[in-house]
Order: sequence, then structure tokens, then C-alpha cells
Amino acid sequence: MAGMNLINSSTAGWSSGTYTIPAASQVHQLFVDGDASDTLNGNAGLWTYMGTVNNGATSYTVYNSNTSATQVLVATAITR
Repeated sequence: MAGMNLINSSTAGWSSGTYTIPAASQVHQLFVDGDASDTLNGNAGLWTYMGTVNNGATSYTVYNSNTSATQVLVATAITR
């Protein structure tokens, strides 16, 4: 799933972890779901770790792009 402002502080089911979900997110958001058998490889220099958020029992690690208005939320179970 991807889009702009898909989750914000009023989106049902989502809650802040170490990252506080803002009232509005002026970024494109991409969600990556998976489990420990999945691996995500990315360029570490292009992304900043922001913290974690939760959707029900699933936790996501939040990364913001250093070069564009993009946010990636990766299921914490995924190997990085």
C-alpha cells in the first residue's frame, strides 16, 4: 500500500510507538509487510530512522527519505 497521508493521528487502528504520528503527514507513505523470512535491502545513506509505530499487533519501523517527501514503514519482523 502506498499513498500520501495514509496514516495520521486520527487513522483508526494506528498508534504511536517511539515515533509520534502527526495530525497530517505531508509525505508519500509506503508500507512493507512481511515476516522474518523476508529481507529488505536499501541504501542506508538515503534514509533516516524515525522510530516505531503500531497497527494492532504489528509494529513498523519508520524511515524518512533524506532526498524526497517519502516515508517507508517496514514491519519490524522483516530482516534489514
